Amino acid sequence: MKIIDRRAQVPEALKHFEKAKLEEYVQKFQEGNDPKKINYFNLIDDIQNYSFTFDGEVPESAHSVMSGLTDIVGKKEQKTIWDADYIVLDQRKVPQNQIEMIETKMIKINRRLKQQFKGLDSFDKKLKADVKADKNGNVTVDQLREFVLGIIEDDMINLKITKRDVEGFLSAFSYNAYGSTNIDSISKLIYTRDD
Repeated sequence: MKIIDRRAQVPEALKHFEKAKLEEYVQKFQEGNDPKKINYFNLIDDIQNYSFTFDGEVPESAHSVMSGLTDIVGKKEQKTIWDADYIVLDQRKVPQNQIEMIETKMIKINRRLKQQFKGLDSFDKKLKADVKADKNGNVTVDQLREFVLGIIEDDMINLKITKRDVEGFLSAFSYNAYGSTNIDSISKLIYTRDD
């Protein structure tokens, strides 16, 4: 089983079978009468397509199937656009070439937002309805990110807008020490820039 373990991600439950059951399982892929000739390609394919349902039971949901997949060594959940780590730079502390890159990325998102919201007033109304500012009128970078991702989600899925574009857009705003920016400055920054 050590040879197979290196070539495929074997579920933990399958690794801990009794030795006789494991040998019986491997013998299913024996070629001809020679016990030393095993079709490893079919064996690995079967292991990778291993069904996590037992005794013919259908799992209640997809999550019950996923719980079995966590046994795979080194298995990592794929991140979505919502839980990916976004790097937001402070414009006051980056070199000039980074500022130019931030401006370029911001223009792409600005154009997309201007397509959807024809004027500053409609965007500002949507922003204030969806994002709750604190008592000082500030919103956090995470709130702004969630708002923007909600609008451009389809474009990101279709790869028209990348994660770096969103990072550049978020980096274009001036944040205080707590990572917040004024809600009134957001729409002005988007609609008063020349594209």
